[in-house]
Amino acid sequence: MIERTYTEKSLDLTVSATEDDFRQSLAANPSNHLVKLHGTIERPTTVVLTRTDYSRARTERRVMFDMLRTQMLSSTFLFLGFSLTDPNFNLLLDDVRDTLGMNAPVSYTVQSQRDPVKMRYLESLGTNTISIDGWNVLPDLVREDIPRSRYRRRWCLNAVL
Repeated sequence: MIERTYTEKSLDLTVSATEDDFRQSLAANPSNHLVKLHGTIERPTTVVLTRTDYSRARTERRVMFDMLRTQMLSSTFLFLGFSLTDPNFNLLLDDVRDTLGMNAPVSYTVQSQRDPVKMRYLESLGTNTISIDGWNVLPDLVREDIPRSRYRRRWCLNAVL
């Protein structure tokens, strides 16, 4: 969806699905950079699905994960379409919490189904849940209900898919 939107709007977007892609992109410092930690369907060998794939990805995409960890130390994230159950992501989140404790930037996840138990769990991870009645309200939510000025730290909108 992200790539298609950028294409439809004729906006530049650099996409990295491998460590080599990512390293080359860092040198170019693109203004819009989509990092696919789990690979891309256009290159099936990059896709992360199995437990072995997850383990291999931590090793083969070390720089990508290090950059995400650095961003997580200083940025507020908005997670869209992401359950926050990815094992590699949770290892990064644990690293950030071990480093900063309760001083880690608060992040947000948008969920279409209200689940009080899951909300309490995510809150314990420093992630607040925003419940919505339908995905059609998402553009207004991002534009109006979550103003960037509310945060002291740099806003970092991340759609982790």
